[in-house]
Amino acid sequence: SSFFLKKRANSFSAVSALANDWTGQKVEAIFFSCRADYDGLFPLAARIHHRTRAKIVLNGSRGERYGGNISGESWPGKGVFKDFLRAHGVGKANIFYSGPAFHTREENDVFVEWAKKNKVRSAVCIAHPHQLPRVILGQLYALKCANYEMSIYAAAPKITDWRKLVGCNQGIETKPRYENIGDELIRV
Repeated sequence: SSFFLKKRANSFSAVSALANDWTGQKVEAIFFSCRADYDGLFPLAARIHHRTRAKIVLNGSRGERYGGNISGESWPGKGVFKDFLRAHGVGKANIFYSGPAFHTREENDVFVEWAKKNKVRSAVCIAHPHQLPRVILGQLYALKCANYEMSIYAAAPKITDWRKLVGCNQGIETKPRYENIGDELIRV
């Protein structure tokens, strides 16, 4: 029912709002969590970049699924995302690739590796509201495992279309975004 949808989406939006804590602080990097569900993320990344001059770090994979080798099967891939960022006014010298990663936990690790290599001490992770708790908790865990200290913030687009059909779970299924909320909580 629409009441259930509204209650479920609003509850998770409230939780995600707590994780969506970037309020304009100067950061050195933007960790762009690469997903098949990415609407609104490119303008957000560009806005943060233009405001802070932060480097944008993309997952270095070609969009393959975990265990696969077909480009763009899980998400469009680093080249397509770079082109989208360029279309939003981000210079190619400000777009970087981490090592390739094939799921969120691995992505957290390669972002930390990139930060350590480049001596970055502050970053904002961007993703949709329902993905932020998992992305941020994973990023904090990766920092702990790597024994690396840095400030991490979270940011999501201001508007989320909870009914939009989006790719999820390595691009294997498509369903309304609100139906991903429970899946995200299970993955935490």
